[in-house]
Amino acid sequence: YEDEKFLSKCFVDTGDIEYLLDTNDSKCIVVGRTGSGKSALLEQIKEIEENVIILQPDELAINYIANSNIIRFFEKIGIKLDIFYQLLWRHVLAVELIKKKFNITNENNRNSFLDRIRDIFDRDKSKEEAINYLMEWGDKFWLEADKRIKELTTKLENELSASSDFSGLGIPLTVKGTEHLSSEVKEEIIQRAQNVVNNVQIQKLNRVIRLLSDDIFTDQQQKYYILIDRLDDDWVEDQLRYRLIRALIETTKSFRKIQPVKAIVSLRSDLLSIVFEKTRDSGFQEEKYDDLILKLKWDKEALKELLDKRISLLMQEQYTSSVVKFDTIFNSKPSGKKPIDYILDRTLMRPRDAISFINLCIELAYEKDEISTDVIKKAEKIYSKKRLGALCHEWFASYPHLDMYVDLIKNKNNGFTSSAINKVDIEELALSLSVSDDLGYDPIKSLAEKMFETNAPTKTKFKNSILRILYFIGVIGVKKSTYSAVSWSQIDEPVISEKEILNATHFDVHPMLHSVLGINGNNKKQQQR
Repeated sequence: YEDEKFLSKCFVDTGDIEYLLDTNDSKCIVVGRTGSGKSALLEQIKEIEENVIILQPDELAINYIANSNIIRFFEKIGIKLDIFYQLLWRHVLAVELIKKKFNITNENNRNSFLDRIRDIFDRDKSKEEAINYLMEWGDKFWLEADKRIKELTTKLENELSASSDFSGLGIPLTVKGTEHLSSEVKEEIIQRAQNVVNNVQIQKLNRVIRLLSDDIFTDQQQKYYILIDRLDDDWVEDQLRYRLIRALIETTKSFRKIQPVKAIVSLRSDLLSIVFEKTRDSGFQEEKYDDLILKLKWDKEALKELLDKRISLLMQEQYTSSVVKFDTIFNSKPSGKKPIDYILDRTLMRPRDAISFINLCIELAYEKDEISTDVIKKAEKIYSKKRLGALCHEWFASYPHLDMYVDLIKNKNNGFTSSAINKVDIEELALSLSVSDDLGYDPIKSLAEKMFETNAPTKTKFKNSILRILYFIGVIGVKKSTYSAVSWSQIDEPVISEKEILNATHFDVHPMLHSVLGINGNNKKQQQR
């Protein structure tokens, strides 16, 4: 409740909500790092718009698919189920829109809708296939989405099972059953099963979408929004989750044809990158999705406004009825800087970081009128440790041993060069990674193991791979030339290439981690051991 209250009352409009509310604008995939305000945007839409549908992936019975032995059997032998996953999303979104539009919660409302459908058919016989699809599902409109997904999945299971004579083969329809298939039998099953998948009713649903656009959602002033959040959670195992998210992205594109309707999806930026990487097929072009993506970015003015609102609300509820803002309680100069600059310099320019730092300061300054430099410095030590833990958690799916990578730059001087990380540092880290527990695939652990087994990659390549990852996630920035400013992934280019890392290349550790990593901020030339 507290989070929702602050999200609502302390919302700061950075201009992004205008894109999302405009149903003619293509931007519908809200992308940002953890804590960048994605959920706050969706909450604001829910608050200010009347016709809003909320879909939570963990309430859609997706685990029913993940636990289906039949589905897993056919995926294991190589059947592509992407079309079926798109069918699921299109069906759920179409039915949820109809339920919302006609308030279908019982049989009477359903019958009223079906009468409307019959009238459309009398006027336009070309819509027969779409209308038949809706009539077929008419008695299930008021069912919850999870029940509809189970029914669609069961239908596919039955059709896949019937596509070949498995009783004659004498093998179970399980993942282990795939081990007993000869290559000839496997090829025949794949061909038949893929035809079943390719013939799912996706074309009928395309015609349903056209029907919704032409005959049902025709009032351009009456907007409808479908909000899909929490895709970052562990609602299903990863490989299936990636394919379902990719199918959802494709589905949002198809629903763009219904002008007063917009399906809006919230995704972490790292998760979107993984989805594209894991579901990449021949001819895939990531830039084709650029028009759909709204990347969230904050500047200091917007973050300062957010902090003013939160502090004012907090103080009014707990301490005083007077208007209290950031500058009212923060007026010292830590390290000679304005407090707002000092604090925001220790964030990745996203709300959650700044709020976390401010909350710690307020807690440590309990019953004091002002927050001193000493309090800010004490808060920074706690905050710095928490930020490192939060980064390791945020990136665990991609880099489960990130906490060990970071050891490579501990106790360095800020402004260290690549050559300051010597062979001893590299060998010690590679050995630690090689013998560490398996927490899931880790590209750097894999490199470390190969380095000891085959002497490839080289120690330089191993080191540079880590530096590139640390730059990508925001731990370090890079100074590409003597006269250039330090570049940060969250502000400038998101990645750096291996060619851009030379022995003399300078790296700065992000100030948010100086305390926890024991970084000397004097920019002295780092000496090798």
